[in-house]
Amino acid sequence: MTNYCIVSAILPLLTAISPALEAILPILAAILGAIIGGLMTGKAMIKQTRENLNNDLEIIRHKEENEEKAVLKAIGVEIDVIIERYSSYIKPVIDKIAQYDLSEIFTNTAKLNEDLNTLFNFLSSRILVTQDYFTIYNSSGNQIGKIKDEGLQKRIVSFYTNIKGLIENIKLYNEYMESIKENLRNESEERSKIFQTDSKNDYLVQTYYKNYINRIIDLAKNFKLEQDRLLEEAKNVFR
Repeated sequence: MTNYCIVSAILPLLTAISPALEAILPILAAILGAIIGGLMTGKAMIKQTRENLNNDLEIIRHKEENEEKAVLKAIGVEIDVIIERYSSYIKPVIDKIAQYDLSEIFTNTAKLNEDLNTLFNFLSSRILVTQDYFTIYNSSGNQIGKIKDEGLQKRIVSFYTNIKGLIENIKLYNEYMESIKENLRNESEERSKIFQTDSKNDYLVQTYYKNYINRIIDLAKNFKLEQDRLLEEAKNVFR
């Protein structure tokens, strides 16, 4: 009885509401469709944006790889040219200086002037390093820092640092040779007269001039050791 009463009370309400629901349903469907469409469109846009970003990153990655390959190729060529020019023009002079035999000069005062001429000729030997051999490396500082292989990056920087140091030392060596030559030229005439006045001065001759010679030869030998190590290092830069 009670259920019958409840149904009887609700039925008129549902009957009254039905027309309103029928009018609202299309609107609700349109709203729901717009929401679902928006979600699908937004999802598609997010997917497209992600794909575009990945494509851009891939383009950047390829660009960086190509730039790195180009820089490494250019540096490899420059190192080959450096070693070729060094081996052709600088190494022979250093090898010759390091092997120069000055043990037979300044043993006595009898041939002092002859020995001085020999020494002057030796001091006139110059190791010519007037050009800039590092154009590509000097202009590629930013690219060198982007090389992904840290070991390769370190070997490249190490090679250039060492060969630049060697060339600077060679320039200082040339200046040192010139200063010694100038000093000897200024004092040779007066000193040779003193040395030649007495045969006992043979020891003074040996002591004075041998001191110069030993310092020069030691420098040349050090250059040779440094250059030989550097040439070996160059072979392993791109190992």
